[in-house]
Amino acid sequence: MRGIGEGDASFGGTIHYKDHSERFAIRSHHTPFYTSLLEAIIRFVHEGRAEPPLDETVAIIRFLEALDVSLKEDRVVML
Repeated sequence: MRGIGEGDASFGGTIHYKDHSERFAIRSHHTPFYTSLLEAIIRFVHEGRAEPPLDETVAIIRFLEALDVSLKEDRVVML
């Protein structure tokens, strides 16, 4: 993951395959990303509804933690 301090303000990433790489942009609609993020935070504060749902958030966190352990300890981590 890299951040760009100047220039292109698009939000996305790059997927690396064995023989090539592909860039992708994350655009769900015309609203700027941070505006959508703030709208989700406001909905959560007012309605108590998290986006994504809590079970998905926990699954993402578990995946990232397993990735971290795998990289630090150079081993496969089962989820």
